Amino acid sequence: MAPRIVVLGSFMQAICWQLSRLPLPGETLQASGFSSEPAGKGLAIAVGCRRLGAAVDLLLAIGHDAAGDALLARLETEGLSTRHVLRVAGRSGHGAGWLSADGGNAIAVFTGANDRLDAAQVAQADHLLAGAAMVYAQLEAPMAAACAAFARARRHGACTVLNPSPWQPPTRELLAGTQVLLVNETEATHLVPGWHDGVPSEIQGNAALQALWRAWPGGPERLLVITLGKRGSMALAPDGHIDFAPGLAATVHSSIGAGDAFGAGWCASRLRGDSVLRSLQIGNACGAFAVSHEGILDALPHAADLAGWR
Repeated sequence: MAPRIVVLGSFMQAICWQLSRLPLPGETLQASGFSSEPAGKGLAIAVGCRRLGAAVDLLLAIGHDAAGDALLARLETEGLSTRHVLRVAGRSGHGAGWLSADGGNAIAVFTGANDRLDAAQVAQADHLLAGAAMVYAQLEAPMAAACAAFARARRHGACTVLNPSPWQPPTRELLAGTQVLLVNETEATHLVPGWHDGVPSEIQGNAALQALWRAWPGGPERLLVITLGKRGSMALAPDGHIDFAPGLAATVHSSIGAGDAFGAGWCASRLRGDSVLRSLQIGNACGAFAVSHEGILDALPHAADLAGWR
């Protein structure tokens, strides 16, 4: 049986406006384009991993609304089971994005039904966690759900991957259950104060980095994976080992889904047994593909799409 990943998902119906530049406070600009599509950090990881050939189980909470109805249909199209999608009273999550011509973005979110993904739903999916090789969580869903899932996953020997985004400081309990922390450069500055231009000064002896390792209980399998935008990505281990994969050239249409595309590539690659360096390279290829294509889920590559990006 193929190794499986369980994704603690989040769903946001994303409404995006394309602009020449981001608006200033109180300013109204004429948009050159508009889109509305399903998105969400956990959802993108699940869809991205599935498109790359991974076996995926998705835990998700959605509302009883048109956005939720459309999402269920989309999951079936993507080959993802809806068995563990919880429907709750009220609205699904929604997000608004403003995308500038230079690839910049600003985002606002209403979490909605995502707040209802809780430890009780995680407990009902214990059989999935027991059979998973990897469990992925992000913080558009409640941190308590991630804590519960990771605790169960670690008891069953699964690798746990946390993307603490939108940024919240992970609790000690959540860190204790986390093997891989996957962050962007902004999030890295919260974890490792003094982060600058992709690497901390004197990286091996950086006091803030050493403090992170001390505050993050676990064994030598822990990894801090940091995406560096167009410069690529890197993975740091507690013993000081660093893997670095340079970025790939891409014409940027939108940067809004790049991080999740990288995360899907990283997870799918590690799930099939690739090395840390190879997984960084696959993640970079997925990110480069995503920024060069329109849309959020639509910009996530299938395995065959990566042939020209490696």
